[in-house]
Amino acid sequence: MIIKNISIRNFRSYGHKGFTFSLADNTNTLIGENNVGKTTIIEAVKKILPPEQVWEKEEYHARDTSQEIQISIECILDDDQIRKIIRILNLPYNVKFFKDFFAKSLIYSFHIKNGISLMEINLGLLNIEGRL
Repeated sequence: MIIKNISIRNFRSYGHKGFTFSLADNTNTLIGENNVGKTTIIEAVKKILPPEQVWEKEEYHARDTSQEIQISIECILDDDQIRKIIRILNLPYNVKFFKDFFAKSLIYSFHIKNGISLMEINLGLLNIEGRL
């Protein structure tokens, strides 16, 4: 799996305007000056994979717990990961058909507002939503 984009809104230092971080295929290091948000990007991903149920006030932008935190990750799936999805969902497709009909990328989105956590997984035309 290759992470292509990470979008963050209302989490720690990233406010309501949000921030989308795009990565090249071979990215394996984040470099930057102190206090620019590198750790926040990593912590956002760690917080939703798997999704945590307890969110501290410090994790909300400006400690405002009335805001909705939104974190999304877009990943490119390899053939083995697509085979696992086909098997788990018991779909009658092969990898090529799945890529052509659905997608080869997955978008995982997590939202929390007023203590209610929602997640959404999007694979092209296939959309799965759930409350945690």
